[in-house]
Amino acid sequence: MPPPPLLLAAAVAAAALPPPAAARRHASPPPPQPQHPDKAGGGNGVLTTALVAAAVLLVVLLLYLCVAIAVRRYRGRGPAPAAGPTNAAARAAAFLRRNGLHQHRPSFTYEQLRAATAGFDPSRKLGDGGFGTVFLAYLPPGGRPAAVKRLHVPPSPSPSFPSASATITKSFCNEVLILSALRHPHLVRLHGFCADPRALLLVYDFVPNGTLSHHLHRRCGVTAAAPPPPPLPWRTRLAMAVQIASALEAPPGYLDPDYHRSFQLTEKSDVYSFGVVVLELVTGLRPVDVGRERRDVTLADWVVAKIQVGELREVVDQPVLGEGAGVMASVEAVAELAFRCVAPDKDDRPDAREALAELRRIQGMLPEVSGLKGS
Repeated sequence: MPPPPLLLAAAVAAAALPPPAAARRHASPPPPQPQHPDKAGGGNGVLTTALVAAAVLLVVLLLYLCVAIAVRRYRGRGPAPAAGPTNAAARAAAFLRRNGLHQHRPSFTYEQLRAATAGFDPSRKLGDGGFGTVFLAYLPPGGRPAAVKRLHVPPSPSPSFPSASATITKSFCNEVLILSALRHPHLVRLHGFCADPRALLLVYDFVPNGTLSHHLHRRCGVTAAAPPPPPLPWRTRLAMAVQIASALEAPPGYLDPDYHRSFQLTEKSDVYSFGVVVLELVTGLRPVDVGRERRDVTLADWVVAKIQVGELREVVDQPVLGEGAGVMASVEAVAELAFRCVAPDKDDRPDAREALAELRRIQGMLPEVSGLKGS
């Protein structure tokens, strides 16, 4: 075993220092040195010895500091936090307690929700999202239908995404925090949650007719419990756009890119988000699709580029095109409004009242059907 650094340094220091007086008395006298009349005898030797001793002492001190720092770091290094669902559930539960949210929403047990979804039966699956899978559940008492989202918490850290568990936990906490504070007829209501070591679960009211996303993106997320719905006619899509525009005071859906520069959300940020939803109504496509070319991943950028070169028809949803030329003037007018709503500079966007007035004007362009307009 090699000697410890401090002992080795002390040995080096002892070798460099002059021998003790007892040893000097028994040693043979040194040969006489030539004397120079202009210099004091032995002055250079004393100075050299002092410099060597100081240097060695400095090395010893540095070694001592390094060892002390290493020992402190080793002692302060506790066990790594547990990864996966257990740690995610602990963080989520602590967040809910700090914010008092566990007192305002029903807290279900894992066993209750597992039974309500028939053990998370695949035949009960309503769809998949970016952070979880949604199952149809029947809650006691009475078997009231509900939608249960089971978040995808990784069982162990991933080398590619080491913070995946933290991201999922943050999504869970944000959803509980935000939806607990919102009341709106067009927003799905959070009914409760479960933060269990086995899973993070969110419970929503069941929407039997599906969401707007389910109807627009009917080719995606089709399951036995959620078959594809029929295509939405253009008249219905336009009526939805009018309803959404009349409620732009609600929280923004899709984030205004100007937020990344100013870190402020304004009414014009809501207008941008509304513009993205309108483009979804026109195209039937998702707002983000990594399957498209890199410059066209976001729907807003892709459709704007098509409009600028006069190729709007290439991105209009096929069922809408199939309704004939009678609706295309209305589709083009709505697409032009969406084009203005997603302008990069917020000052170039219309305000909410102007967007609503324009949509109602466009709605009036449609011919009446069975005595009704725009419904």
